[in-house]
Amino acid sequence: MDDKSIISCMYDGVTFFAKNTETLAHIMRNQEKYNVHKKLNTKGEIVEISGRLKNVDFKTAFNSKESGIQFGGSFHKWKNNGHNHDLFTWQDFLIAAKEICEEFHLNPLKTDLWKLEFGQNIRSPVITANNLASIIPRNIIYLNGIPKETSKKKYSNDGYKAEIQKGQCSSKIYDKGRQYKLHESILRVESSCKSRQLRKLGLYTYEDLFNRCNHDNYFLHFKKIFKNIIIIQPDILSLPALSDSDKIFLLQYNNIDTWLELKKQKTYVFNKNFKIYQSIIDKYASINYGKVLLSHINNYPFP
Repeated sequence: MDDKSIISCMYDGVTFFAKNTETLAHIMRNQEKYNVHKKLNTKGEIVEISGRLKNVDFKTAFNSKESGIQFGGSFHKWKNNGHNHDLFTWQDFLIAAKEICEEFHLNPLKTDLWKLEFGQNIRSPVITANNLASIIPRNIIYLNGIPKETSKKKYSNDGYKAEIQKGQCSSKIYDKGRQYKLHESILRVESSCKSRQLRKLGLYTYEDLFNRCNHDNYFLHFKKIFKNIIIIQPDILSLPALSDSDKIFLLQYNNIDTWLELKKQKTYVFNKNFKIYQSIIDKYASINYGKVLLSHINNYPFP
């Protein structure tokens, strides 16, 4: 899509905590609509409720001070009533977020954000199903951690995924096209942060989601997460044109342990070797997958 007036939105999955009593009262007045299930104690008193509408689940919960309702769902999936693999615009988000707010009688100022996902669907002519299968997750190196082995196995049948958990945030790269059994390749890049990190970005309550500046603050954080990513391209090692010195360098740096060790050293040492590595990839490979990925991320906010 070439219309530069269409601004993307990268908000997606969300968990929030509604403290206003009207939300609970509204749900209890509409139990059938929300498929409400009640958990009772030995006295027959309600101690917990849960339910669902479209893709949004809810249940009673507690924070450190009071009780309320915890909600979890996806703005993007709410808009589509099921999937999140197409373009999601800022206008789409505003409509979906307001619909959810009105549907559950939320007070956005009294609804705390507990977790928020920020994601981008990348469609690229140079990223195909075959090379996605080869580079994700086996050859991806995050310089802030090691991809979970369990996440690689979990998605073996419906997509390829590399996932990192560090502090308040987790980050993922996976094949969304395969996940939804589509006839196209869609590289999904996403980060999900909990409340402590969200507050640093200006995101405290549901109301803060409507401020575009907060969205763009999250995007700056998102770029920092993925700027230090390396995608190993081992096929280069078999090229006849590869010089002996370049081959020796690649053999040393084609593994995660070397990069993680470099990360502990002075910045200029790391940057020097990172530039050499990238220059070798550019010199011999027809595609530098790491640069392709970063160029798409940096192309935001336009689809």
